[in-house]
Parts: sequence; structure tokens; C-alpha cells
Amino acid sequence: MAGGDTGVLTFGAAVPSLVRWVVSADADLVFRCLATFGPRRAVAIRADLGLAARRVRMALEELADTDLAQISRERAAHGKYAYIWHAVPADAAVATPAATAERHDERPDFPALTLPGRVAQGTTEGADK
Repeated sequence: MAGGDTGVLTFGAAVPSLVRWVVSADADLVFRCLATFGPRRAVAIRADLGLAARRVRMALEELADTDLAQISRERAAHGKYAYIWHAVPADAAVATPAATAERHDERPDFPALTLPGRVAQGTTEGADK
């Protein structure tokens, strides 16, 4: 990633918003945390972002399902293992959901609000009133 490394945060690295590709706001936030600060355990993400454990777990599952993050098992202290989450590079992140959305034409369906006495576009119901 481009930019200068300060040891904590990489300046100049653009982290795209993934919400426009039908990724939830929580998943987008967790992706940005991983992309900006590097690989982390779920408990660290929860502490960094101040999100409930359930929201972080669901966001990580969504990122894994859309191939935007992977989990790895690494040996921790005293022979135990820790599960670490890694974000894909930002460039690959933009290509992944865009390709998925094109392949499946997954666009959210938001029902239009029809006011009383008005006709919803594309229907003939109530046209003779």
C-alpha cells in the first residue's frame, strides 16, 4: 500500500468504502479497521471499534463470505492458537464485490413508498381513479 508508515497508521493509503457493493456498514467498518491497522483478533477489533461481539462476528462472517477477509490460525503464547483476521489488499477489495455484484446483479430491492391516491410506477392499479 502506498503512503508512509508511521508504525501505527499508514498515511496516504486509500481504503475504499464497500457499502456501495451491498456490504453492510459494520462489515465496511471492520474491513477498514483491518486494512488500516493490520491483522487482528476479533476481540481486538471489538475493542478498537467499540462494537458488540455479535456485530463484529457477523461483519467478519460477511467479509469472509465475500472473500474480503481471511482467517488464519497462528501459534500464540504457551502453545495455544489464536485466530487472526486479515483483510485483502484494498485494490483487490474493490474488484471482488464489484465482480460479484455484476455476476449476480445483486442490487438491494427498496420498495418505493406509494402515497395514498397515487399509482406506483410500472403498475396500472388505481390508474382509473
